[in-house]
Amino acid sequence: MSAKKLSPEKAVDFIFALYDQFANEDYIGEPISQLEHALQTAALAKHASGSADLIIAALLHDIGHLNHGNSDFVEQMNGYGIARHEQIGARLVRELGFSEAVADLILGHVEAKRFLVFRHPDYLAKLSAASLETLKHQGGPMLADEADRFEKNPLFKDKLRLRAWDDQAKIENYQVAGLESYRDLMLARLNEDLISVTN
Repeated sequence: MSAKKLSPEKAVDFIFALYDQFANEDYIGEPISQLEHALQTAALAKHASGSADLIIAALLHDIGHLNHGNSDFVEQMNGYGIARHEQIGARLVRELGFSEAVADLILGHVEAKRFLVFRHPDYLAKLSAASLETLKHQGGPMLADEADRFEKNPLFKDKLRLRAWDDQAKIENYQVAGLESYRDLMLARLNEDLISVTN
């Protein structure tokens, strides 16, 4: 099924179908599933009173691991998921009709890891084994000029917040609200963005 040119309702159904299909798939070397990680990250964003775009980005930040086209042409990270999953995910949410802010936040969760490793060397010691392994495939620490540009991004602080929640959302058997609880939020944003595009 293509994600392109779907109505808001069909776009959300598409997302739900992806998570239903991969609900129990391991979350790249962590002790929880892809769905559990997505829901825990979104719950942290919601608890912190994040914006609608930030909560949606938290929920969908790793969707690129689930919807990556033909796997024969996708680079794997030695059993730790899909390389450039943040770019794949950002492209997908744009096709589904979400705002550029949601796409940029999804891109930013990997950029933020690289930034934090460069700016705060002690952050490296806090990363899980899986995050350390994927860092090797994601370009390693940022260079100074990359970090300077990243800090100037209007969503810089929210990207760091999303990264922090991403790092925390790896708790086994932790009960949070289910995927269905985000349907109305996603529909509302998709409809708002659709209206802004057509006006």
